[in-house]
Amino acid sequence: MKVQLLFGLGILFASTLFAEIKLPALIDNGMVLQRGQDVKIWGWADASEQITVTFNGQTYPAITSTDGKWSLTLPKMEAGGPYTMTISGENKVVIRDILVGDVWLCSGQSNMAFKMDRIKKKYEKEVATSANSDIRQFLVKPSWSFSLKDDVQSDGWKSANPQNVLDFSAVAYFFARALHEETQVPIGIINASYSATVAEAWVSEEGLKHFPDFIAEANKFKDPNVVKHVQDTDNALKSAWFMRSKEQDAGYIDPVNNWANPAVDISSWDVIDVPGYWDKPDVKNKPGVVWMVKEIDVPAHLAGKDAMVFFGAIDDRDSTYFNGIKVGHSYMRGRARNYKVPGKLVKAGKNRIVVRILNPDGPGGVYPDKKCAFISGGEKIDLTGQWKYKVGAKLSALRSNMTTKFNIKPTAIFNSMIYPLTDYTIRGVAWYQGEGNAGRAYQYRQLFAKLIVDWRGR
Repeated sequence: MKVQLLFGLGILFASTLFAEIKLPALIDNGMVLQRGQDVKIWGWADASEQITVTFNGQTYPAITSTDGKWSLTLPKMEAGGPYTMTISGENKVVIRDILVGDVWLCSGQSNMAFKMDRIKKKYEKEVATSANSDIRQFLVKPSWSFSLKDDVQSDGWKSANPQNVLDFSAVAYFFARALHEETQVPIGIINASYSATVAEAWVSEEGLKHFPDFIAEANKFKDPNVVKHVQDTDNALKSAWFMRSKEQDAGYIDPVNNWANPAVDISSWDVIDVPGYWDKPDVKNKPGVVWMVKEIDVPAHLAGKDAMVFFGAIDDRDSTYFNGIKVGHSYMRGRARNYKVPGKLVKAGKNRIVVRILNPDGPGGVYPDKKCAFISGGEKIDLTGQWKYKVGAKLSALRSNMTTKFNIKPTAIFNSMIYPLTDYTIRGVAWYQGEGNAGRAYQYRQLFAKLIVDWRGR
């Protein structure tokens, strides 16, 4: 009897959950709807469930189809807001702070993904004065899939202000700001961008029908078991390589007196220039681990004060130490390093900075022509010039073509990041991509045209 009762309750509970209205991530508090065009609103509920949407004094009905999806169309609207929308069925969902204006899909690779946070020092005034509820971003989290997805991953719509704007695409933010100044209507940015990607990953299978090689490549990964096998193999390869990078690193052999220790004697170490890619014969374009050391004299009035160690960019991965204590690390090649140094580590006189760089392949070192400095308050100590260095480990290369990057496979990003957006009415698209296809420029001339046709048709 207990088993039957629990089973019955389980069916009732599951049915209740399924009947609740579910909305796509885009349809949420703070959303911007497109002015001057019919606007589609959609979601999911139990089959045959009656749905009503109340918006701006009008009510619109819909019935959920057998596949669990419902949709309806709002007629053309003038710019304005904020409005509230109520969606009712077995449950009720209230969406607040809705604006009507112009919506732009801002997409592409790293140049579009590049965030305001990375230029906040250069554009301090623009960040400080960014508060504007009429400019909003919906950030789509990067993802890929070889099957069509119903929804995207996102933290929702965010209004521009000095905190939120740091997560905005820099290109999209200045684009939106210029549009707002010109039109004086709300501007919504759907930021669906993914660094280091290629155009064919952003096109649908139908859009690639004139590129049979791309279709064949996408079809290879439609079986989830194939994807998992490739991932497991790649992960094992990478894990083994990074494990060797630690086990074979002479700088780590002595756990107490590793080469980050400021007491380590570096008098016999060789000298190399910073910034710049490694140009010495024993390290130039060679994979492995290199330790680099710089000693600076800190004036007494800066002792005990919080500071920062700044490098314009490092290739590839680094761990940075100040007087023997790790103050930061990054796995992002080409990203600026801004590492906070607690005041308790800063002493008057000689201080030692140690950077351990792990280079899987290609050139290693600090990007040329970039600034490097120890910064305390308004004062800087230049870190450019000669550093001491020593090789910690020589390794075989871990090249990018030795593992599979699913995010550059045909259709993979379209399926996951673009297809779920296609029901949302927009004004247009701002596209910033091409570097990933630079080696196939003549093909890109045709491929990008197909991308445009594919997206416009949707």
